[in-house]
Amino acid sequence: MLSANNLHSTLYQIFFTFDIFVIKDSELPRPQRTMQLRRMLLGSQIQKDLIVYTPDEVAKQWIVKGGHDLGTAKINYVHIPEYLDTVTFHCQ
Repeated sequence: MLSANNLHSTLYQIFFTFDIFVIKDSELPRPQRTMQLRRMLLGSQIQKDLIVYTPDEVAKQWIVKGGHDLGTAKINYVHIPEYLDTVTFHCQ
């Protein structure tokens, strides 16, 4: 039989997973970077996804994303010029 506390804990774990995104310098491969964080959070009752990127990886991803935004803006501008507000948004 579930007590109120057990029910609350079970529902909390089902509905809440925390994404923890960390940017830090590291020479380790990405799968191994989370080990230190997992040890620090050992015993916590929350479900979590840990993601650790280096500053260089984040910068590279933003450059790619920026290129996609500019590409989308160009397509909109060429094919649907009346959507200039969207083009302006993507070029900010």
